[in-house]
Amino acid sequence: LEQPVSGERRSQASLRGSRPRCLETGCLRRAVMWRFLRTVLALLLALAWQHASQAKTVRPSSRRGLGQLSTFATAALAKAHAALAVEKAYPVELNTAVDGVMPTGRQAARAAALARAKAAESGPNKIYGETEKLITMREMRQPSPLAGPSVNVLGMSLSAVDAGGTLMWAVAIFFGIPSPLLFVGVTEGLDVRFSHRVELWLATLLGKGEEQWATDRAEGFQAEAPLPYTAAVAAACVPVGFVVDQATTFMVSGDHGWSASLGTCAAIAALFLEVGRPKRLSREEKEMRDTLWQDFGDFAQLRLVRKTGGVHVSDVIKSFRKTNIRYIGSQRASDTDIEDAVRSWYQGSLSNAGFLRDVVLLSETDSMERANRILQEVEEKRTRSA
Repeated sequence: LEQPVSGERRSQASLRGSRPRCLETGCLRRAVMWRFLRTVLALLLALAWQHASQAKTVRPSSRRGLGQLSTFATAALAKAHAALAVEKAYPVELNTAVDGVMPTGRQAARAAALARAKAAESGPNKIYGETEKLITMREMRQPSPLAGPSVNVLGMSLSAVDAGGTLMWAVAIFFGIPSPLLFVGVTEGLDVRFSHRVELWLATLLGKGEEQWATDRAEGFQAEAPLPYTAAVAAACVPVGFVVDQATTFMVSGDHGWSASLGTCAAIAALFLEVGRPKRLSREEKEMRDTLWQDFGDFAQLRLVRKTGGVHVSDVIKSFRKTNIRYIGSQRASDTDIEDAVRSWYQGSLSNAGFLRDVVLLSETDSMERANRILQEVEEKRTRSA
């Protein structure tokens, strides 16, 4: 006949096959080493306080500081002795036998921890029992009550924290997580959003790479993708964010809050990068800029001379607008666009007040004389070549 199994033996059998992380032999060694170092530190501070009390050359403020350190050392030493006393009362041995079986390795550490927790719960110190309950709840993958209501999806218990973490990771992936090289000044490739690259790849995959917006993006211009492409990429970022959230949760020992916090930090960094991302020019804006720079080059050839002196950038902009009828108003080009053309021609940094050093603006009469000289030189070159 099959003998009935007691509740205690059933609980031990169910917990024996689990894999604890904080009750392994390495953790126990680190705990013992920490207690030893804390004891040595307490003894050293006590000796320093005794030496300072006997010495007459120590300042009173230093003596008081050593006294406070000595008090802290005494308390730490008392805690260390109390911990050692508990270890002696409930020792952790790796040769503890459970149900007549001598386990080894992790199972032995687990069985010893269970025995110590059971003995400690019956005494005045119950911290081991509470710790064991928390470890058991984590290993059984029971959701924490602080995580909010949970929903069972495909056999997985997902809480509101999981949903928030998934959303934050999805936002970070959609906009693109900043590269660590950004903090050392490497900004190459940051002018393109990650989702824009995926949209272009999706259009190429569907055979729509010849559309105008896809062609403009491939050539480095700014272009907005149709709404279905953006919606498809945003929807694809959600399952990817879920996978990243679950992987991060696994790496931090099942703490869903840590994963959600890391996802929030990544989303904030991605949004800051999106706000400060350099904007690309569209094809029309690029053509207008090239035309403006060419017109300003012709104007500078007649009106600007590089010699000792200086001229303010606002005077250059006013003279350029008077000379070219197309740029009289601000509809075709703004002052900022013309200033960019000035900086491109000048190939140097303006002064803090906005002056171009070693550049002189000629008057209309001088510019006409200069134009006539240029025409004469051109005619002489044609005559010589003929």
